[in-house]
Amino acid sequence: MSFAKATVAEFVSELMRRAKYGIRGEKPLAIIAALKYLDEKQLIGQRLLELFPPHTHKVRSYFIDLADRYSRLDDPSNSWSVVVSGEIQDSIRGFGNVDEAFRRLTVEEIRSLLEGYIRSLRRIKGVSQAGKAKTKPNASLRYPLAEAHEPPISPEDRDPKVAALLEFGKRIRPRELFPVLHEDAAVLIENSPFAFALAAVLDRGTKSEIIWTIPYYLKERLGNLNPSSLKKIPVEKLEKIFRSLPAKPRYITDAPHTVKELSAIVMREYQGDVSKIWENKTSNHVKATFQRIYGVGPGIASMIVLLLERCFGVRFTDVDHKNMDVKPDVHIIRVFQRLGFIFRPDETEALKAARRLNPEYPGALDPPTWLIGKKYCIPWSPKCHACPLSMVCPKNID
Repeated sequence: MSFAKATVAEFVSELMRRAKYGIRGEKPLAIIAALKYLDEKQLIGQRLLELFPPHTHKVRSYFIDLADRYSRLDDPSNSWSVVVSGEIQDSIRGFGNVDEAFRRLTVEEIRSLLEGYIRSLRRIKGVSQAGKAKTKPNASLRYPLAEAHEPPISPEDRDPKVAALLEFGKRIRPRELFPVLHEDAAVLIENSPFAFALAAVLDRGTKSEIIWTIPYYLKERLGNLNPSSLKKIPVEKLEKIFRSLPAKPRYITDAPHTVKELSAIVMREYQGDVSKIWENKTSNHVKATFQRIYGVGPGIASMIVLLLERCFGVRFTDVDHKNMDVKPDVHIIRVFQRLGFIFRPDETEALKAARRLNPEYPGALDPPTWLIGKKYCIPWSPKCHACPLSMVCPKNID
C-alpha cells in the first residue's frame, strides 16, 4: 500500500472511530463522497480542502446520496451544511499531511478505497435490515488499514511530565477555565447552566475570553437569556443581534443556527431545563446530545463534559472517564509537542497521546495543558521560568 493511500485510509479510520455512527457518520461519509466524486469524474491531483470550501456543490450531491442510502442521519442536507461549516476542514488540517496525500492518490487507489468503503456500507446496511445483529453506534470498523495500538502506560511507569500536569490540574480554580472580559459574565456562567451551554457550543476559533462573555452581552442586549425566547427569534434577526455585540463569535453567520438548535433541543426534549441534558446521564449521552447541534463536533462536546465535571459538580463514572478525551486545540497541541508527547502538531496524535499517557482518564490532561498553553507556553517567547512544568519540561521549542 502506498504512503498516500495508507494516510487517507488512516484518516478515514480515525473519523470513523470518532463519529457517532462509525463509517456512517457525517465526516466519514463526506470523505467517501469525495472519493466517489473523483472516481466518477476520473480526477486526480485534487486536495481534500479544495473539495470542501464553504457553499461547495462539487461533493454535496454524492454525500446526500450516500447518506440517504446508508446512514441514520435525519436530515442529510443539514448534515452537509454542518460538515462544510468548518468541522471537516478542521479535521483535515489537524491530521498531518492527509491533504497532500489525497492529492497524490492514483485512479486505481481512489477506486480501491471507494470500493472497500462501499462494501462496508452495504454490509452494515444488509445486516441491519436483516435483523441479524445490531451495530453499535461507535462500531470499530477499519478499512483498509488497521490502527496500530501502543500499550497504555501504567501509573507506576507514568512519565514525570504527566504526573506534574495532573498535579497542577488539581490546583486550578474553576474560573481559570472560563476567562471573561467582564466580571459579571463569569457570575452569569457560574449561575446559569444555559449560559454555560450557550457559550460552550459557540467555542469555535474565537478567544476564550470572548466566548465566555457572549452570553452576558446577549442577556444585556435582549433583557433575558432563556431558550424559550431565543428559539423564537428569526435567524436573520439573531445574526444582526450578534453583529451588534461588543465582542462577537468568529463564525458570525453560523452562531444563530447553533444557538437556535441548542434552544430548540432544550425546549423540545428537556422541558426548558438544559441541565437535564447531563443530570444522571453518561458522558457519551451528553456528548452525543451536544453533537446534534449545528457546528458542534467531538472536540467541543469533549470540552463540555470535562468542564461540567471540573467546574460544575457533575460526576461521571470511571467508565465514563476512559471515554472522556482532551479537546486538542492549538494550546494543547503546542504544549504536547513541546513536552515531547507528540512529534508533529497533529490533532489526532494529541488525542492518541492523551489516551496512551493517562488511559484511565485522558481528559484529565486537558485543563492543566490548556491553561499552561494559554498562560505560559505561548507561541512566541514562552514564559518557561514561571511555568509549573519548568523543572520537568524538555523545552522542545523551535
